[in-house]
Amino acid sequence: MKQLLLKAIVCSVALLPVMASAAAPKPGKKFSFKVEERSSTQTSLGGNKTVPIPKGIPKFAIGQKVNFTIGSKKELKFAGISVPYKTDGGSAWVFTNVKKSNAASVQPITVQVFKDSSGNPTGVAMTFIKRSGVGTFNMKVVTVFYSLGEG
Repeated sequence: MKQLLLKAIVCSVALLPVMASAAAPKPGKKFSFKVEERSSTQTSLGGNKTVPIPKGIPKFAIGQKVNFTIGSKKELKFAGISVPYKTDGGSAWVFTNVKKSNAASVQPITVQVFKDSSGNPTGVAMTFIKRSGVGTFNMKVVTVFYSLGEG
């Protein structure tokens, strides 16, 4: 189920350029949620396996409260990280550091802030991807996923 959810998030990010921008988040907005679920999976030519969260990716514990702030440029700030605003997907604001110009070199971060019809955040899904190795046979990709809610 987690793998299916991760694939759905990755696919939704690929469709972002086609989606029209609607109601963007308001700068200065603050909210917090607790970590309800987390996973760290390494994918390589040899298959998938659960691995520790790699260095450079935040290590939130289940039940830990994470504070979020919408910055002056509509970026999402949390735990010393700032992720640019991409679009309003209707039921969620989407933030990602991936652009066409940096897609091959960046370690992708995608955050979806789910919201109600009034624009109030109701939960968060965060995906961090760390790549290592070069070439098809040596490439390893670690995907860290967090689901946050009111707990």
